[in-house]
Amino acid sequence: EKPPPIKIVKSMEKVKAETADREAREVYLVNLSFQIDDKAITETFKDCGEVEAIKWEEDNGRFSGRGWVRFKTKDAVDKAVNKAGTVVLGRPLVVRKSSEVYCNRIYVRNLAQEVTEDKIRDFFADVGPLREIKWIEDKVSGAFK
Repeated sequence: EKPPPIKIVKSMEKVKAETADREAREVYLVNLSFQIDDKAITETFKDCGEVEAIKWEEDNGRFSGRGWVRFKTKDAVDKAVNKAGTVVLGRPLVVRKSSEVYCNRIYVRNLAQEVTEDKIRDFFADVGPLREIKWIEDKVSGAFK
């Protein structure tokens, strides 16, 4: 029996365009105080441009001292990068353009049992080479989830 085809929700071109637009308006922050909040970040970057979104990174459910800030416009990013070294709540900010931050993990779900590592690599070939594919397995049976 022929396996079901891989369901594509969005074209790869659309995903790339959306990602490029979002990355062009985002900065990645490191060395943040554990007392940081949205208000402090918005205040810090108010002269760069309007903040659209803030996302805090967590490790095992705990704030990691890192986060992402997305601005309404691309012009705000260069201004924000120039704020690197600014002391906020006692810690100097490290600010990087998000396009300079390496994305190293994605999660893909609802795959057919017949999907192989080669098919995954072929599907993502336009994005770039995959370093590793990790299959999620049932803890008891070891079967592919």
